[in-house]
Amino acid sequence: MSLLEVLLGGVLFLGSSAASLLVWSQAVEAMAADARRLQALDGLEAELRAAEIRLLDPGLLASPAVACGELTGRLALALEREPPVAGVVRQLHWPAAGEPLRLQVMAGDQRRERSYSPAAFGGCNPAPALAPAALEGHGAP
Repeated sequence: MSLLEVLLGGVLFLGSSAASLLVWSQAVEAMAADARRLQALDGLEAELRAAEIRLLDPGLLASPAVACGELTGRLALALEREPPVAGVVRQLHWPAAGEPLRLQVMAGDQRRERSYSPAAFGGCNPAPALAPAALEGHGAP
């Protein structure tokens, strides 16, 4: 084997090794980015679950005679009481009259939004009881 063949073989080997390392580094980088994205999504879901648990407190909407606007304020205060999960940014958007409270959570480039109405948690105009006369024509005894 001549010196030229050895040098050419070495150059080809180094070139293919460098290309292989580049492909592997890009694959590892993509896996790390996916792991960060999944961690951000887990944080968002944990924050939304924690918010809904806070809103299910039975004492939160205990007095149904209160106006819906005040009940929406109670929902907002319940959400603001505790700090968000680490790495999550929480924003509350106060509603206009008659609209639900909007909660927006963000982590990295991921974002989730939920709307909460006092009616969904048992406040704000409970359903009226049906009168016995209304039930007579529907098979009730």
